[in-house]
Amino acid sequence: MTVQPASPDHRADDLEFRSRGAKVLLSILALGDLTLILSSIAIGNHRALMGQIPALLMVIPGIWFIRKGRPEWTSHTVLFSVWAASTGLASTGPGVFGAATDLLVILPLLGGLFCRMRGLVIWSVMGAASLTAIYLTHRSGLIVDPTAQLPSFAPRTLTFMVMLAMVTATTVTFLRMHATAVNRLVASLSRLAAENQERQRAEVSARVAAETQARFLATMSHELRSPLNGVICAARLIDDSRSPQQQAQLVGTLVDSAEGLLALISDILDYSRLEQDSFDVEELPIDLRQVVERTTMGLRLLADQRDLRLTVDIKDDVPKTISGDPRRIAQVLFNIVGNALKFTEKGGVEVVVRRVDDTLELKVTDTGIGIPANQIEHLFNPFTQADASTNRRFGGSGLGLAISQRLALTMGGDIRVSSSLHQGSVFTLLLPCNEVEAPSLAEIAASPPVTRLSILVVDDNIVNRSLQTMLLEKWGHVPMSVDGGGEAVAAVLSGDFDMVLMDCQMPGVDGYMATQLIRSGTSKQRSTWIVGLSADARLEARRQALAAGMDDFITKPLRPEDFKGVLERHPGPSR
Repeated sequence: MTVQPASPDHRADDLEFRSRGAKVLLSILALGDLTLILSSIAIGNHRALMGQIPALLMVIPGIWFIRKGRPEWTSHTVLFSVWAASTGLASTGPGVFGAATDLLVILPLLGGLFCRMRGLVIWSVMGAASLTAIYLTHRSGLIVDPTAQLPSFAPRTLTFMVMLAMVTATTVTFLRMHATAVNRLVASLSRLAAENQERQRAEVSARVAAETQARFLATMSHELRSPLNGVICAARLIDDSRSPQQQAQLVGTLVDSAEGLLALISDILDYSRLEQDSFDVEELPIDLRQVVERTTMGLRLLADQRDLRLTVDIKDDVPKTISGDPRRIAQVLFNIVGNALKFTEKGGVEVVVRRVDDTLELKVTDTGIGIPANQIEHLFNPFTQADASTNRRFGGSGLGLAISQRLALTMGGDIRVSSSLHQGSVFTLLLPCNEVEAPSLAEIAASPPVTRLSILVVDDNIVNRSLQTMLLEKWGHVPMSVDGGGEAVAAVLSGDFDMVLMDCQMPGVDGYMATQLIRSGTSKQRSTWIVGLSADARLEARRQALAAGMDDFITKPLRPEDFKGVLERHPGPSR
């Protein structure tokens, strides 16, 4: 078993123990010397009196060491006094030889208890040296025993030396066992303290998670109900309306509300990707000017409705074509500019795009309410807004900036913020400036045109099948629909389709199994283009679809632009 080192708290406790022990030893020495001095005076033994006065004087340096916080030196001082008195008495007075030499034997024990292993070694050596000197002086005849009936000093001294060795060995064993026990106890206490701290951290994390979940549910309940209310109300009013103009207006409201609802759902899905660190970012040649202009164009309506200015200034040093992900750049820019407009009541928002060395800088400046200095560092935390009161003046899920910063970091950039309360804020999106050559006209012309396709729609939900079929017919394709994986396999094996839109989650034979069964057919059926559809937006869902044999994958709810993108990526009719 590995013995853990003593903790700082244990060392402090040990120092306190030594200080108390040193004070006890010093008190015993002082009282003992005073008693002996008074006894010597009473019996008139001036020789004993002269021997005890130096021992009493040793109390003075002992007190000094105590005041300096050196309890070990105090203990050594007391033991030195005992050693000096014992050695002197044992060398000269046969009447007190036994008692004096006993003190030399217990010196290692006292040294070990109050000064640990170093004290044990020091006073074992001192005791052994004293006994050896006493033995040699008596053996050589330098000191003659005046009491003939007492045994010789030499054998008795050898006995005391054996006793000293036994006391030393016993004390060493005790100190080692004590140190091991204390260290094990300290290790157990440290482990318990660490476990307690871990439990406290877990409790705090659980409490924060519960608060975050409650805040998330409250926020989502409010934010989802608002556009959902628009969808329901507009749909009912369309049914009751007889005016084509009013119906067109209600259709626009319905679409806007649905788009807002989809944006919130997309934020939630992106947040789940953020939690799993599974953001997907592409590297494509893009025209950054076009991305910025298209993104801000969709926000100009919001600016006009609020009587705000929205200006865009793209500097001449910005490259024509860079390598990046247009969808993700547009998403981040849309979040930043949208927030700027949302938190600005008068004035406007300015977007400036410029190149700084090897970095593209997209700076969004507003004249809004600003952000308190103590809130900026928490701004990119999920569900966090500068205005966190219950009755917030501004909507939003609180996820947009957290997602935007993670996307910026994933793309090799960052988002920086500076703000002055009641004066406005500046959000700066930094992206790597990877300049590339624009695709040639020949490459663009070589892109396969979208042609009339025979498409099998597979979905167990009748509403989804109907809407997808209607959308495909509107774009000039020839759709056919079935409501299960087994029916899809039978239709592909007996029919001739250019593409299959395959729902992944269906009862019975799901989309994954149906795809594998289709891939086991003839060469023509194995080459049928299969696109997976799923409400699971995780990266693992896409990987599972591709692993099952699907050629492409899109998530629900279907956006027309995503749907068109899949059709444009199709290699063309198989006939």
